[in-house]
Amino acid sequence: MYELDLDNDNRVEYIILEKRDSEDWLHIHNYERTRIYSLKFVRKGWESDVYKVNLRQLSEDTKILLISYYEGHNQGNNFTGTSRLYAISFEKNDLKTLSGVRGPEIWDEFKDTKIHYHRRPHHVSLFDFDSDGVREVAVRHHLSTKVMKYLGKGQWRIR
Repeated sequence: MYELDLDNDNRVEYIILEKRDSEDWLHIHNYERTRIYSLKFVRKGWESDVYKVNLRQLSEDTKILLISYYEGHNQGNNFTGTSRLYAISFEKNDLKTLSGVRGPEIWDEFKDTKIHYHRRPHHVSLFDFDSDGVREVAVRHHLSTKVMKYLGKGQWRIR
């Protein structure tokens, strides 16, 4: 469980992680411990889990929770494991506007039965690429960049 003051009202909200029926969930509860939002993660294998949560400011009015989620791994003939970025946005410190999106991969690991092995961490950053006052989320690896652009009212465009 994480405790964060999401809306700057000097009262903490609770972020609760739950494993239920082979599904991974994130729930946000208000200061009265009433559930106000739930997000279901897409799980791909064993040992899936949330390993990092960051609260960031996208603009004067918009905040996001950046959630790093290990989707799990499989261990058949080849080992494959991935992590993915999820973002939960809200505007004007109003927790009724909470909205989540599944973003790009931020970690990739692969090993086959022969000799090939790779581990590809991705760098996550925030930058206002188009100078509109709203920062975009950039996920970079080597020469490849995925950009998550917040369009407002919980809507995202991922390229």
